Amino acid sequence: KFAEAHPQGGAFCGKLLKRRVETGAGVIDSTGVRITRSRRVLDRGEGEPDTGRYEAIEQVFGVSGAAALYRRTALAEAAEGDEFFDEFFFAYKEDVDLAWRLRLLGWEAWYVPMAVGYHLRGLARLPGWRGWWRRRRQRSRALRLLSYRNHRALLLKHEQFSNLAIHAIPIGARELVAFTFVVVTEPFQLRGLGQLVKRLPRLYRQRRALMRRRRVTAREMRKWFR
Repeated sequence: KFAEAHPQGGAFCGKLLKRRVETGAGVIDSTGVRITRSRRVLDRGEGEPDTGRYEAIEQVFGVSGAAALYRRTALAEAAEGDEFFDEFFFAYKEDVDLAWRLRLLGWEAWYVPMAVGYHLRGLARLPGWRGWWRRRRQRSRALRLLSYRNHRALLLKHEQFSNLAIHAIPIGARELVAFTFVVVTEPFQLRGLGQLVKRLPRLYRQRRALMRRRRVTAREMRKWFR
């Protein structure tokens, strides 16, 4: 009903709660996707207790692909050839790639908390440094490589130059830390950069086509990076 009443909405999500033995119900999994100034991608509220903080209907940058409602006309406009989700983003950030495309094309994304679902996430976010490290080591090498590779592809495909210049310090700092971490502890991920280089011609064509059709300015996009 909400989607029907908001025709400019291209994507919608409800409140996703975790469904795991160690957390139980009542712990948030996602209330939409957000992106920081350093371009870190996060599920809003993940790991927080569901205590009423996220009870307002509001716009978000994008929606989690775990349980999303998309408008058919929005998907048709955002499609790249016969793909809605870019096949190159297999396993990681394919929903963010689509969310960014929809935003650039002027479509809205809405969080509607009355719709509640449960997500059996394979790798739950754990608190603290040790929790992060434990969660990371549970991932296979292939998935860690895809996560690192796909995030860089995301920036190459969508980042607008003025926003890149304005947020150069937080983006550059995060990228330097990530690259140093990979070189020192997980050098196998460097293969992903090789895959990314091979993909550059297609990424460039996708980017050029998207930027020609975009209806949102860099300034309007910048308000979502916080």
